Amino acid sequence: ALPTFGEGTILFKPNAGSFGKGIVSFHDSAALLRHAERPAAYGTDGVALLQRFHAVRQTHRVFVLGERVQCGVSVSIDEGQFGGQCMASAAKRRKVDGASAVALEEVSDAVREGCQQAMRSAGADVGSIEYLIEPETGEALYYDLNLLSTFPDPKIVGKDCWMELAEYISSKRKT
Repeated sequence: ALPTFGEGTILFKPNAGSFGKGIVSFHDSAALLRHAERPAAYGTDGVALLQRFHAVRQTHRVFVLGERVQCGVSVSIDEGQFGGQCMASAAKRRKVDGASAVALEEVSDAVREGCQQAMRSAGADVGSIEYLIEPETGEALYYDLNLLSTFPDPKIVGKDCWMELAEYISSKRKT
């Protein structure tokens, strides 16, 4: 059964393997249900998620390795866009002023704790978590946990997250 979502736009999102492709927005449940009947609408794992759409101009992504936050970035998007895309795609885009669409940002303690808890709950050592700031309340709304992430450009975040990952894997092998 489809839950009642009230007013607003609902996103149907393939869970895995789509890199943001296949996300479709719906304003009524009948159209959403017709779409959900199509096996091709789902991710490579056969799962899809429903998410309320929030019109924002920026999404945020936190990269976690072990119990440590590696870095956080903000990704500028068009207000009608559904998400920040993978890091490789997002890094190629430019804002109107020519600046990169991806920028390093400080991760607040509350967001840091939320991301670390999500990774523990998922039983994951490495990944990234995407969130947006709800425009009316200022609340962080977490909407994606990526266990296979493309790291941000070292020139943007000031370090090589891939190298940190390699060192982490190497240290795990030795123990």
